[in-house]
Amino acid sequence: MITGKQNEWFYLQTWKRNRREKEMQEKWNKEVSRLVEHYQKMEEVVPGSSMLNEVRFQYRHMAAGGNGGELGFEEGGKSTCREVNYPNHPTWVFQKVVAQMGWS
Repeated sequence: MITGKQNEWFYLQTWKRNRREKEMQEKWNKEVSRLVEHYQKMEEVVPGSSMLNEVRFQYRHMAAGGNGGELGFEEGGKSTCREVNYPNHPTWVFQKVVAQMGWS
């Protein structure tokens, strides 16, 4: 049986967890918007560039849970696109960017 103090503690912990999750969601949604805006500008300025084609491949790969492929160099012992450039980005960020950019 949960007593009053335990019940309050439980609800406080739940509220804190939900608040952290909401803050993280907002942070990553801002990142999605930033990335989409960046790549839209790139498509306007240099449509069909080889760099943009590589980015499309990398993002589709990371959206499927992959690492975006090898970069051809090492940085801090890391060598893949995701490890070097996006070490903390959740997969769903790439999924949203790919969907919003129409790269599916």
